[in-house]
Amino acid sequence: WYQRRVRGGDSVGMEAQSIRVFVWTEDKTQKSVFTETIQRRRGKAKLVNLTIPVTLDQLEGVYGQSHVDHGKSGLKIFLLPDGHPIEHDGVNMLRDGDKVLLRGGRRLAPKKDKGSEGPRHIDVNYKIIALADVNTVQQSFFCDFLLSCTWIEPTLKGVPAGQVDWDLVFDPQVDIRNAFEISLMSGEFGNPNSTRLDEQTGRVTYILRFKGVLSEPMELEVFPFDHQALHIQVCTQGLSEEQVVLYSTNGSMSEVFLPDWEIEPQPSVFSVLTDPASSIHGARYSELHINIHAKRRESYYIWNVGLIVLCIVSLSFTSFSIPPDNVEGRLSINLTLLLTAMAFKFVIAASLPVVAYLTPLDKYLLANFGFLFVMTVTNGAVPNWTGFEMSNHDSVLFMALMISFILLQVFTVSWCLTARQKGAAFFKELEQREYGDKETFKCNPLISGQDNGAPGEVSMPLSARGAMGNAITRSPPPSGSNSLKQPLLDEDEDDD
Repeated sequence: WYQRRVRGGDSVGMEAQSIRVFVWTEDKTQKSVFTETIQRRRGKAKLVNLTIPVTLDQLEGVYGQSHVDHGKSGLKIFLLPDGHPIEHDGVNMLRDGDKVLLRGGRRLAPKKDKGSEGPRHIDVNYKIIALADVNTVQQSFFCDFLLSCTWIEPTLKGVPAGQVDWDLVFDPQVDIRNAFEISLMSGEFGNPNSTRLDEQTGRVTYILRFKGVLSEPMELEVFPFDHQALHIQVCTQGLSEEQVVLYSTNGSMSEVFLPDWEIEPQPSVFSVLTDPASSIHGARYSELHINIHAKRRESYYIWNVGLIVLCIVSLSFTSFSIPPDNVEGRLSINLTLLLTAMAFKFVIAASLPVVAYLTPLDKYLLANFGFLFVMTVTNGAVPNWTGFEMSNHDSVLFMALMISFILLQVFTVSWCLTARQKGAAFFKELEQREYGDKETFKCNPLISGQDNGAPGEVSMPLSARGAMGNAITRSPPPSGSNSLKQPLLDEDEDDD
């Protein structure tokens, strides 16, 4: 570049006493000088006349601020668009029509502290805006929620937010691990609408809004009296625990009404370290699990399934109103009711979960179908195959079947009266099973303005029952380290 400028320098000086140069000016920051995005942000240039030979004093005058301390390295001069640096003794090589960037003033951010190595502790505050369509059959739910991620970047302390190049700042790359179909409704990291910087403290806040369907494998051993934990599993993309630790000190949840679910107003929040064996890199990752406690309203299944089946099976006793020797008449009633029950089972199959085990509702339906089958066999096959005289023992057989049917219904009712407690106990057992063998701690965020303990307070998730495995208790520090992907430079270093 110097050789090219020297060869043409004399001829330029002979033809004109001044040149016109396009000039952009900016303070020294951590911005890159080459990227097209940043060049567009600089806006329009100033067209200035420079007297030949061009001197450093002229360029400092163009910079527009007198008596400015430019630091040890002085005013920085770059030839755009390539960003070639121009030394102070080479400014006389500028030509007419050149595009020049002047960067002056002292650097606004210090060099990173190499002694503060360690993971960033990111405070993930949440707000659940809407919850809908908890689908037991597809085992999923719809959720609309906000995440506010906050952490400290020491090197951004004192730097005006408008002068930060967010391409060089640490991005937590937040993701939702159990997302099925989800959309990010907010802007990307660095967008002024979603990213904020507190210049006084260097605190960065990144707000994300997600909306979509999340998968939720449901445990239905006590269906339809079950309790479910609807998980929002917040994680980072490829950042291990040595880089990021997630925790939560605050959260809120809008009032949610679902016709078939009762939603607890306070979710449980766990900060979890994953098992290294599940990672192909053998690393552990920090995750934040926001568990929404949902209790199913069982009345729909009691009145629309259980009661209908009870009525269908009860009608089978009307076959005893037909004389015992009229086998065809009794069979016609029982077979009609059996076919009706099977058709009803096919109708309600779309609203019942498909699982590899029998739920309590499945057991109740099968027990009633079995009773109806026994009734049909008793009225049809027994007299014809055994020669048993039904007329002599019809009343005894009626009483035996009636007592069996009543005992079945009494057992079902007694089980249902304690099913709610069983569902709650099974929910706690599932929580123990999920987090009991992991290294984790339970966060106690402030919920909806209620004083739930000091922000950032953490405790053992299942300490009341003990047996927490190798769980740990931590109180995460509020600040992190290693603020930038590329370090800022001191005044005595070259930031070309």
